[in-house]
Amino acid sequence: MGAHIKISMKKLQGLSRDLQVILDELENAKDNAHATADATGHDNLSKRILAFAANWSVKREAMALNVATIQAIIAGIEETWTEVDGKLYEDLSSSLTSVRGKKVVA
Repeated sequence: MGAHIKISMKKLQGLSRDLQVILDELENAKDNAHATADATGHDNLSKRILAFAANWSVKREAMALNVATIQAIIAGIEETWTEVDGKLYEDLSSSLTSVRGKKVVA
């Protein structure tokens, strides 16, 4: 069980960054909608863009909360794995040192 666990810290960090980009977009959607509406130069289209943004605000808030939760979980995994990896290295180094009477070189 768990004999071949491989966790890519690079992928975890990338996932965390990607989730932050998504979260930023969700949190800034209202401002982005206003900017888009202003840029259209057409009153009716501008109103429809703002109405669409308003209609989706509750859904976006729920999605942002879910993304933030997932991001916190990923951050916890990253932190815990770093700690576990360090402790495993220390324990293995200590065991090999006492068995062989030599210092382990990293």
